[in-house]
Amino acid sequence: MLDLWRERCRPGTIALDIGANLGLYTLEASDAVGPSGEVLAVEPAPENADSIARAVAGSGRRNIRLLRAAAVDRTGPIALGLRGDHGGDHRVLVEDDRRTMIEVEGLRLDEAIDANREVSAIKLDVQGAEGLALAGLVETLDRSTSLSILMEFWPDGLRRLGTDPKTLLHELATRGYVPSVFQPRSGRLESVGDADALVEHSRRRGFTDLLFARAKP
Repeated sequence: MLDLWRERCRPGTIALDIGANLGLYTLEASDAVGPSGEVLAVEPAPENADSIARAVAGSGRRNIRLLRAAAVDRTGPIALGLRGDHGGDHRVLVEDDRRTMIEVEGLRLDEAIDANREVSAIKLDVQGAEGLALAGLVETLDRSTSLSILMEFWPDGLRRLGTDPKTLLHELATRGYVPSVFQPRSGRLESVGDADALVEHSRRRGFTDLLFARAKP
């Protein structure tokens, strides 16, 4: 999916890597948007964010802004469950025997984005909190005319955090965002059926990687 991500991050624009983990997609986006662009790397887990900071400093890149926060629908403190054996599976508002709960900053991302600049691409992988993150980006979604969203679509994870998967698809559709399924083996995008079929397909697989792009008028 890295190739698709690079294609969607256009020179001179802003790209958002939400759930940046160790920063692989952040660094790729940095090269793609170039020195006149900007990448916002959004990562709430302290160890992961520290790794991104070291990678950015070591690379000499100057177009990356690290936001040590969880992308949600409101700004303020929020609980994050850290999973010590899996650095890519930290989750907001999820507590179980495998997790250590800490308090991190929650951030409504519309507040962190320059409204006068174009956002070309968003990568969104936040373990079921995608609905919360998108609720904090409604202004960006509405004003962006050629925005692409690469998103992990995990119906069960979305439901656990209060987001109905079909409602999320409908809300994106009303804003003009049409989904395609990314096929990892071929690297191709395929059209999808209706929301019911997409949710059921993703539920059976566990999750599906989707690309949302604005429909052409």
